[in-house]
Amino acid sequence: MQFSKLRIGQKGLLLIGLHLAFEVVFFAALTMLLYDANNEQQRQFEAKNVLLRTSQMALCYERSGHYLMQWSKGKSKFKALALAGIERLKQITADLEKASSFDPVLNKSYQAHKALMEAIFVHISKASALLQSDQPLDLKVVDHETTELGDLTHQFGDWQDQFVALAEHIETESPQKQDRLHKTQYAIIAFGLLANLIITLILFRFFSTSISRRLNVLEDNTVRFGLGTALQPLVDGKDEIHELDLTFHKMASQIEQSRRRQRALSENTADMIFSVSEKMRLTEANDACNKTLAMNEQTLLGSDLTNFIAQSSRTTLHEQFTAARTTNQPVICEVVIQNKTAAQLETSWTISWSEPELSWFCVARNITEQKRLERLRQDFIAMITHDMRSPLTSILSNLQMLRKGAYGAIEQKGSTKVDIMIGNCRQLLSFINDLLDVDRLESGGFELEQKKTNAVSLLEKSIRAVEGAATSKGISLSIFGAPGVSVVADEARISQVLVNLISNAIKFSDAQSTIQISANQITDRQVQFSVKDRGRGIAPEKLQLIFERYKQSSAADAKGGSGFGLGLYICQQLLKAHGSSLSVSSKENEGSTFSFILQIA
Repeated sequence: MQFSKLRIGQKGLLLIGLHLAFEVVFFAALTMLLYDANNEQQRQFEAKNVLLRTSQMALCYERSGHYLMQWSKGKSKFKALALAGIERLKQITADLEKASSFDPVLNKSYQAHKALMEAIFVHISKASALLQSDQPLDLKVVDHETTELGDLTHQFGDWQDQFVALAEHIETESPQKQDRLHKTQYAIIAFGLLANLIITLILFRFFSTSISRRLNVLEDNTVRFGLGTALQPLVDGKDEIHELDLTFHKMASQIEQSRRRQRALSENTADMIFSVSEKMRLTEANDACNKTLAMNEQTLLGSDLTNFIAQSSRTTLHEQFTAARTTNQPVICEVVIQNKTAAQLETSWTISWSEPELSWFCVARNITEQKRLERLRQDFIAMITHDMRSPLTSILSNLQMLRKGAYGAIEQKGSTKVDIMIGNCRQLLSFINDLLDVDRLESGGFELEQKKTNAVSLLEKSIRAVEGAATSKGISLSIFGAPGVSVVADEARISQVLVNLISNAIKFSDAQSTIQISANQITDRQVQFSVKDRGRGIAPEKLQLIFERYKQSSAADAKGGSGFGLGLYICQQLLKAHGSSLSVSSKENEGSTFSFILQIA
């Protein structure tokens, strides 16, 4: 396994294991030296003990022999001393054997002359027995034992000299060995300290090259990322640092891609995006700002924002900036700006305050063209109201008077033509009224007058407005609903919705058919209004389109003069203002059901 492929934990464990192995070897060697030094010290002590026992044995042997001689001369007072000396000599001899066992050479020497010691004790015992016997002493036996004991004593003396020399050699040599061992200990301790220092330097070098250096690369990459400069290449290895750097590179790449997309979005959008400092200086701006204000980026950044604001909008802008900072909520306002060419542009601003940045971030959209179209629309509506509806109303009144003969009798053919003109005028007036309703709905120019209204009364009022059209086609209108249920609604607007729905049902139903108009309580708090017919129905792909402006269920309806496709759109907007919506269910050739829900009063 390559070291570079190990994880940080494995590397650490390996390094600690190597250092620990060295420490174990070091302390084992030091312990062995201490053990040897203690053994030498013990050998020196044991050698001194052997010398002491040997000296005691020689002295005791000499005294015991003297006591035996005095005892043999008839001096009975030496009997006890002689016997005690013999026992003491035996005890010292046993102690000497035990004491000499620590050293193989001494022990071997003692074991080699052990028979001599036993022979001496045998002759001493015989002499003691002869002296203690009641029989007269046999001088020959005494001479023989004395001779034998003398020879053994001479041998004992020679062995003793050898034995003492060996013990003295150990006693003399042991301090020298201890001194050498102590010096070796000092050398090993010094070596251990030096080796520890070297190992520490090696570990530091490894940490510096394998970990610290790569961590420094990571730190440098974070700085580079913040500055937007290129990152250093991936660090080597297969451990967690490499994985962290790899993840950081991926994250930086993804963030950079996101930055590029945001930068591209900012640079390619038509909206002006910029930031403003507390001193009202432009600190950042996208390309749209440069184009709109007709200035390059170097000149624009650092400029006073007020210089680009029309005098009429400066007070408003300062107030909105203050509001955005005070409430810490985005603020929307309209501001007139002027560029380098002195051209004034109407713009819609969204202003947000950033406390960490101590700056305002703004998005400004050029609505000059939108405002121009709005003014055109208002002029168009005013033109329709004053220049078309009023004359049409006057024409319709005169045609109706003409039809009634106010200006004299007219022939049947002329009467038919007048009826056609009256119908066309009414259709145009209906279209104009629808246009005005759409304008008021979309511009918020109308207010609901919601109040408690009886549901069945709403149905009856709406039916009365279309009874003539239903009767002319022989269509029956049936009402279903609880008379005592009331809803919260603008009576005029809901009647407008119901009249439109019932008129459509009459328009697209066959003659002699029945239309059901109902107001059913479906929950404790809701009433559902429905208009159901048995007409031709609506194709499934047209169901959602019919609620859009200028959309009809069939192209033939528009060609046949059945309307302009604004009625259902107006109904839907009126119901949304009531917190409701218009829904439809339909099957072709079977009929349609339009319904909406209002809250119970």
